[in-house]
Amino acid sequence: MTTEAIQTIKEITETTLKKWGACEEGFDRFDELFPKGADLQTVSRGLIEDGHPSWNDWLWIKCKADNDYVDQTSVTAGYSGTATAGYSGTATAGDRGTAAAGDRGTATAGYRGTATAGYGGTATAGYGGTATAGYGGTATAGYGGVIVIEYHNGEDYVKKCAEVDGGKIKANTPYQIVDGEFREVV
Repeated sequence: MTTEAIQTIKEITETTLKKWGACEEGFDRFDELFPKGADLQTVSRGLIEDGHPSWNDWLWIKCKADNDYVDQTSVTAGYSGTATAGYSGTATAGDRGTAAAGDRGTATAGYRGTATAGYGGTATAGYGGTATAGYGGTATAGYGGVIVIEYHNGEDYVKKCAEVDGGKIKANTPYQIVDGEFREVV
C-alpha cells in the first residue's frame, strides 16, 4: 500500500514571475517554455533540462518564501511511499519508503528506507536504511544501515560508504566527510 501526499498545486505563471521580480531574460524564456504556466515540479525540471540550474535555484527560493507555494517545497509520503522535493526542499517517507531532496535539501526515511539529499544536503534513514548525501552533506542511519557521502579527494568527486555497525560508525549519529574520513557532526 502506498500513501501519497495530497496537496493543491498552484501554477507558476507570468504574473507570479512579475510579482517575484524575475529578470527579463528568465521571464522571456519562461514564456517560451511554459506559455500557459505550469506547476513547480514541471517548471523546475524544465529549467534544469534547458540549462538553467541557477534559475531553478532562484525559483525554489522564491517558492519557499511565498506562502502560496511553500507547501510545494515539502513532500511527505507514508509507508513504502516516495517523496521527492527539489532545491532546499524537504522530503519525508515512512518505513521502507524513498525520500529524495535536491541540493541543500533534507531527506528522511524510516525503517529500511532510502534517503538521498544533494550537495550540502542532509539524509537520514532508520534501522537498516540507506542515507546518501552529496558533496558537503551529512548522512545518518540506524543500526544495520549504510551511509554514503560524496567528497572531493583532490582530483575527483568520489563516494565513500560505511555500514552502521554501532562501533566505528554509530547508529543515529550524523556524519560528514573530513579529510577523506567519516567524522561525527558535533
